[in-house]
Amino acid sequence: MQSNSLYDKAYIRFNEVKHLSIVLAEVENSIFRLSTAIKKTQKRANALDNVRFITAALDEKEREEFSRQKIIKNNKEAAGEV
Repeated sequence: MQSNSLYDKAYIRFNEVKHLSIVLAEVENSIFRLSTAIKKTQKRANALDNVRFITAALDEKEREEFSRQKIIKNNKEAAGEV
């Protein structure tokens, strides 16, 4: 009779461990998906920062070129070439 009792306890514990293993697998899967989503979001954020940096640099170059052209035009006007 004691062996049946031990068998029953072992069976119950096994089912508990099985259930907890399933829960753990679900949690690990959720963490993995969350980690993947975070990495994708970080890559997009980095790309957006790069686009902003490049846009700002191009805008600055455009302003510099506009200023140079204006100075050249003013110098030509002052020299009476226009």
